[in-house]
Order: sequence, then structure tokens, then C-alpha cells
Amino acid sequence: MAFAFCAADGARLPTYAEWNYAAAGGSEQRVYPWSSPPTSTTVSMANAAYQCAFAQPAQTCPPSVCSVGGASPCLVTQCLIAGGTCSAPPCTGCDGTVDVAPVGSFASGLGRFGHFDLGGNVAEHVLDYTDRKGNRDDLPNPCVDCATLLPAAPVVGGAGEAATFVLGGDWNTLAPSLRTDDFTTVRITTQTPRIGFRCARD
Repeated sequence: MAFAFCAADGARLPTYAEWNYAAAGGSEQRVYPWSSPPTSTTVSMANAAYQCAFAQPAQTCPPSVCSVGGASPCLVTQCLIAGGTCSAPPCTGCDGTVDVAPVGSFASGLGRFGHFDLGGNVAEHVLDYTDRKGNRDDLPNPCVDCATLLPAAPVVGGAGEAATFVLGGDWNTLAPSLRTDDFTTVRITTQTPRIGFRCARD
């Protein structure tokens, strides 16, 4: 669907190499899209939407409790001896899409070439795919104008289902996932509010 949307708009999905080039600031090879100097590992809530903190309150996870007397934190052995069970109250503040920021909300997160939201907010599909989930070795190296394209008849469903690379981290991830060298892969049938895409134009 992402591919079709971009095509209908006269554009296309960026390749892994193109997306990474923009995020890392080309030859600067930035740690984060906003890193200045490029080796800086500084990241804050002013740079990107992550860790469920764009919409208040930020995510908090109460300590576990023991069902006997409500002791907190839960000391498992003591709780069992007392005849109780341990439980973890649900985390609050991570309220789904309310933590997705409007595009361009983080001027301090701007990439070298003027792109917003290359880290955080929603992770982004790229054109390249892998049939070995989680393995960057499927990408051409060295790479000059390259992409690993989905075959005409990809495996759909089951353990061998084709996967695409997803970059940039999202509103529900921790800061390390926003790094320009981080990635994950998802099966091609995956749909989640944590993953989006951007279109590229030649």
C-alpha cells in the first residue's frame, strides 16, 4: 500500500541506502539525524517523538505489587510465603496514536538536508526487502544506486514470509532505536500505527 500510495503521487519509496544517506547526513555519518557534531549521542524529547512522551503524561510504569497487603515493590519469595501473587499494574501514558506528533513538530530534530522526523514519530518502510528476517546482509555492499527489490512472487504468510526494512524508530521505542544505524524488519503483511513511510522524488 505504501508503494502504491507513492506511485499514485508521482513518487516512490526511498531505498534503504537513500533513506540512510538522508538520516546520517551523507558523508557526515551522524549518530542521530540531528547530531552536531556528527558523533554526538545527545538525544532529548526536543529532537523526536519517542518513548511515548509526546502526549502528556509521559509513560510511567508503577512498581509491581503483592496481592497480600499490597506490598510494593513485590518481593516474590515473601509474597509466595504469605500466600499471595505478584502482579504488575499496567503502564500508563502510552496512549497509541496520540503520541504521534504532527510532521515538523521537532525543529531540533531536523536532519542535515532539511528532513523532519527521520528519528522517532513513526518508523518508516523503505523499498528494500529481505527474506531472512532481521538480516542486513541481504543489502548490496558496496552499494551504488542499488536496492534489493521484492521478487515478483514473494512468500506471503508463514515463517518464510518476505520482510521489508523499517528505519528510524517510533513513538513507542527507546532512544537507541532512533540512531541512524538502527533498523528492524517486518513481514510484508504487517500493519501497525507504529510504522509509516515517506515518498522520494527523483
